[in-house]
Amino acid sequence: MASYAQIILTHGHIDHIFGVDAVRAAHPRAGIFLANPDQPMLQSAELNMSAPFGMPLTIEAQADGDLVPDTELTLGDLTWRVIDTSGHSPGGRSLHCPTEKVVFVGDALFAGSVGRCDIPGSDYQRLISNLHKNILSLPPETRVYSGHGPKTTVANQRKSNPFLSDA
Repeated sequence: MASYAQIILTHGHIDHIFGVDAVRAAHPRAGIFLANPDQPMLQSAELNMSAPFGMPLTIEAQADGDLVPDTELTLGDLTWRVIDTSGHSPGGRSLHCPTEKVVFVGDALFAGSVGRCDIPGSDYQRLISNLHKNILSLPPETRVYSGHGPKTTVANQRKSNPFLSDA
């Protein structure tokens, strides 16, 4: 990616794409990156879940690129690995920065819960499998930031998340 601003989207639901056009207007050279399976959500109020809530939203801009799992992105001085956390949405992605011991998970994982899987395009078994394989395998001290709610850690989620723990 180039050295100017980028718009990285963990998934394509309304509450995560709402400001994309405004950010793109302020930073016209910024690329929009979203996993291919979620890219149709930018132009579909049905798919991005805005129409069912009575506030149909579509994004003017098309995505400029895919977020391919296990690829690396350089953002500023940091390197981030793209992680497959699909299940809440067909193309859900998380970003992990090992040097900073942080992962941004969108709506795949919350402190004590996981993303909704009762919406079109979601798959509960896929989400749980991806979280076990790709998030709980991170070092225990990794700080987890979700799209909503308080931060947590991988260790805490292993131990206390009823959807993921052995308890």
